[in-house]
Amino acid sequence: KIYGLMNVGVLPEFIHEEQEKSLLEEVAGEIAFCLYNSELEKEKKELQKQLYRSARLSAVGQLAAGIAHEFNNMLSVILGHTQLSLEEDSIDEIKQSLKEIEKTTKRGSGIVTKLAAFAKPKEPDFKNQDIHRIIDEVISLQKKQLHLDSIIVETKYNSKSKISMDRGQ
Repeated sequence: KIYGLMNVGVLPEFIHEEQEKSLLEEVAGEIAFCLYNSELEKEKKELQKQLYRSARLSAVGQLAAGIAHEFNNMLSVILGHTQLSLEEDSIDEIKQSLKEIEKTTKRGSGIVTKLAAFAKPKEPDFKNQDIHRIIDEVISLQKKQLHLDSIIVETKYNSKSKISMDRGQ
């Protein structure tokens, strides 16, 4: 690649010393080096953006299995309460089943909202966030899968909970 070209035409009578010629050549080399570094910085920033997007997609993929399992559980709750309600004669029992369906549906809606916010591509937006609350939310999303895998998560936080971070990451 050519990043720049500098052609200096100086009549021999104006160059009094070889040092002046060497200085002009050195300046031309420095300018070319600066242009080259500028191009490398642009490429570096683009590669960092691609890496950031790739990491986000990977994280979404890892969450997808746990979330799919969680949704299957919620659908089972909804279906079970619907079937029970269809066979139930007691209005109170039907209302109780409808409350469970409503609670489960709201939970599913919350998961979808959080997942959509997480998956939406955007530039990093660093703000002070409560890391304890974010950790608790992630653990909550994975609670069923962790239980199925016999994994127990204990959280013990120190007093500092605010950190500068991009919530979407």
